Amino acid sequence: MLQSLCDSSPEVRQAAAYGIGVMAQNGGENYRPFCTEAIPLMVGVIQAADSKDKANINATENCISAVGKVMKFRPECVNVNEVLPHWLSWLPLKEDKEEAVHTFSFLCDLIERFEFLHFC
Repeated sequence: MLQSLCDSSPEVRQAAAYGIGVMAQNGGENYRPFCTEAIPLMVGVIQAADSKDKANINATENCISAVGKVMKFRPECVNVNEVLPHWLSWLPLKEDKEEAVHTFSFLCDLIERFEFLHFC
């Protein structure tokens, strides 16, 4: 799955990113190394010069969503303080409506957590 994040086919990259997100959300401790290794590969997909092209946008948005899922469900796999500002700059998701739901849910969680911490 990690190799597939670098595949030349956008559909393969999209499926791999989706799988990483599922691993982060539902996988156990055994998936921790994969989530950690996947982050820089997904960042590479997201930051590629042609990442927003029509052919690549769904793979890109799945990577953005998967990075969010790793931060939310497996924060020990990533330096959240380092990645979060980048993740926020990659929003909004416009094409993949299913992944947008997960992404904006995590964004709402972050806002609620910030407001809670701010007012305590």
